[in-house]
Amino acid sequence: MTTAVEGFTPRYEVAAPTAAPRPFGLLSLAAQAAGGAPATAYQHGVRYWSEMCDLNTGSLEGFCPDGEKEITPYAPVPVEGAPFLITSGVVCVAPTFDAGDRATAHLARGEQHRAETVFWEQQTTRPDLVDLGAAPTPDCALGKLEAHAAKNYAGAPVLHVPTRYLPVLVARQQVTRVGDRLETVWGTRIVVGSGYPGDPDDETLTLLLTGEVGIWRTAPIATEDFNARTNERSAIAERLYVLTADCLAATITVPACPGGAP
Repeated sequence: MTTAVEGFTPRYEVAAPTAAPRPFGLLSLAAQAAGGAPATAYQHGVRYWSEMCDLNTGSLEGFCPDGEKEITPYAPVPVEGAPFLITSGVVCVAPTFDAGDRATAHLARGEQHRAETVFWEQQTTRPDLVDLGAAPTPDCALGKLEAHAAKNYAGAPVLHVPTRYLPVLVARQQVTRVGDRLETVWGTRIVVGSGYPGDPDDETLTLLLTGEVGIWRTAPIATEDFNARTNERSAIAERLYVLTADCLAATITVPACPGGAP
């Protein structure tokens, strides 16, 4: 709020810049429930049974005319996601301050970054995570990750990379843009996460490959309050999330700047 001061002319108030969503982030993937579901729908998390890691499908050779049939046991894998809340709060004494709208807008600006941070923590601590060691170059790293996926996963894998590593992949011609998405040459979807670990001074980075990602979330809910004693208008906006990754998880360590200093 600009206050007039004797001898000075108040500055003309103009609109502030609006936030631009980060492209290719985790929330660029399709959400199974983008809004409208009651908060109780996912409060205990979600679970489904995946067939994508049951690659022992047997052989059709010899079924006719005289071969023996080979029957493979049905062995789907349970995939679960734990719920978590993303919240944002604001407070102001201005009489025209719309606390609910501001809190909701603040939540929207930061929820992708927070969702990416939680997703990374969940996926890199799952018991079936496979550590593929280290690779000296981006092409070698992608080769090892995608070869692992090809032998162990029947679905469409997703590659998760820190924002800092995207220029490296582009410089090594490992990225193709297809519409509003990024893919590897093999067709693996790439998520570029500002919430994934990767500080400017890190000498090494970790790449994560998962199965297909599921995103369940409720509509944002803002709870407003007014303190008559202090004239404060406040609000807390929150959104319940559940994130899953299908039955594939592998990491590999790469130099942050292959061939050069970080």
